[in-house]
Amino acid sequence: MLINDVDVLKAMDSELASRYIPVKLNKDGTLNKAANLRTVEEFGQLSGEIDGILNKIATEMKAGKVNAEPMREGDDVPCRFCKMKPICRKVLLEDE
Repeated sequence: MLINDVDVLKAMDSELASRYIPVKLNKDGTLNKAANLRTVEEFGQLSGEIDGILNKIATEMKAGKVNAEPMREGDDVPCRFCKMKPICRKVLLEDE
């Protein structure tokens, strides 16, 4: 995700030829629509959402809630890559 500002993007990749960042200029001088670009306002909104999530996590941790709740995507669970898997109570309970 990058800022939708040609000057900033050109500072990262002067030719905007997708060599250093995933952004290309179209022949008409506009930025390629396939690039994952966001406005300053969108970055601000995202930052606010992240702050809210982090505050919620910190509040829950202060209250003693520290349950292992890995995010799932279908049948894929990141636990299989976790170094703590051998001692994790969450994984042991799910295997039973």
